[in-house]
Amino acid sequence: MILLIEPDKGIRKKLGDLLSRERIICVSNATETMEMVCKFKNKFDLIIANVRFLRAVVTQDKLTRLCQKLYIEIPPILGYFIKEDREFKEEFEKIYKGYQSIEYDEKNTTFPDQYIRTVQELYPGVIVDVSKANQSWQKSEPSVELADLRTWLEKEGFVPEVEKSKHEEAKEALKDIIPAMENVLSDGIVEKKKELQTSDENIDYKEKYFVLKKKYEKLLKYVRAWSVLLKKHKT
Repeated sequence: MILLIEPDKGIRKKLGDLLSRERIICVSNATETMEMVCKFKNKFDLIIANVRFLRAVVTQDKLTRLCQKLYIEIPPILGYFIKEDREFKEEFEKIYKGYQSIEYDEKNTTFPDQYIRTVQELYPGVIVDVSKANQSWQKSEPSVELADLRTWLEKEGFVPEVEKSKHEEAKEALKDIIPAMENVLSDGIVEKKKELQTSDENIDYKEKYFVLKKKYEKLLKYVRAWSVLLKKHKT
């Protein structure tokens, strides 16, 4: 199992996809790193981290002291850096030793092979699929975490077609139902106004009762149809 320390979601996904068959726990800062080490203890076979965040992890021997308290060995560490951080990486190596590093470059088509080889040196039992790793590296689409989640789920087939259309069906149905309900209610208001303008002697109450009953049943039909559609949408 691998612990990957990287705050950038896009980079986390790119590196994770290169080792898609391996179990990887991703964290974004030093505190989460310590928490995961406490939780999984000696189950980590390798730590992969951005060199900028290695400082926070190894400063004052925090990781060393934590592993000592847990009676576990510190896993091998692989650091990576972008071109702009090379100077920072070299300065860091003068102070802290005992880990390998590799330059992360998304434009470098050979990076997947270099990365996998370095990981295998530190963690011989790692499960890899070189072909799949190279394919994923060439993709330019945004990461799952940065993309619209529902769009991604639909694209990957996790949301059935019938589920995808429910929301649209409800919206379309409301276009018909709401105006119809408004018409029924407005008709009732108009009729009420007419009644107020008519003398009691000229009113046929029996006829008015059946007219109102018919309008009520029509309105009830629309409300029930709307309720059914909303329940389907929620499920």
